[in-house]
Amino acid sequence: MNRNFVSITLGFMSSVALLVIHLFPGRLVFGLVGSLWLAVLGFAAWFIERLHRQEQWVLWILLTTSASFLGLMSLIEWPILRLFMIGLGGIGVMLLFRSIMTAHETPLHIQQKPYRRVIMLLWVFDAYALATTIFAVSLFFPGWPFWLLALAASLVYGYISLMIWRMYYQLSLKEHWLWAWLMVFLTFELVWVMHLLPFGYLVAGFLVTWLWYILQLLTRFHFGPTGVVWQKQRWFLLSNAILYVLVMVFFVRWV
Repeated sequence: MNRNFVSITLGFMSSVALLVIHLFPGRLVFGLVGSLWLAVLGFAAWFIERLHRQEQWVLWILLTTSASFLGLMSLIEWPILRLFMIGLGGIGVMLLFRSIMTAHETPLHIQQKPYRRVIMLLWVFDAYALATTIFAVSLFFPGWPFWLLALAASLVYGYISLMIWRMYYQLSLKEHWLWAWLMVFLTFELVWVMHLLPFGYLVAGFLVTWLWYILQLLTRFHFGPTGVVWQKQRWFLLSNAILYVLVMVFFVRWV
């Protein structure tokens, strides 16, 4: 009962924080409420994981997801969608804290495939949200050098790639830093090219994240015992290429 109370309380607090930002738009409210919210969630996750003597991976995804919701809340203008994001943010925080407090006594843990896939999808959402926010910053603040923003976006992609790979294999940054930096370099090139095209920030973030997901997925397969089985992946890559072109031709041109 105490676990349910703590997770529900923190989830409700998260929705309230996002609602306050929605009702009182402004830099001061956004900065104060957002910073306080991230600080409370970070301290709560750190304390609970240390109390249960767990690996503090949830702390990182919690802070990254919270920052992603803050970024999207500052960009979305449709009120209904913003209210949906407010509720979704509270539910996401509640489930993450619930997973922290029950990981030591339930089979639903990071080693289980369904839970691991949910966490992986959450990481992909974070990559899209943060990249979209960075693209928006380049549009709203043209005085900022884009190479710095592109570097920030590529570092986000590299960091999230490493966190996803570590869910499947015992990887350390010391041993696999080259792969992480390779992902940073490739996504830097993708972000730089995408900002030269006449796309909005929501579309640009989506298209780059799509390509990044395929890159990190193939890299993850490379870490496996059999490596990348190209005979099995060729139809996956071909279908994604066709779908990517169709989306750009028949959907992106109208948004």
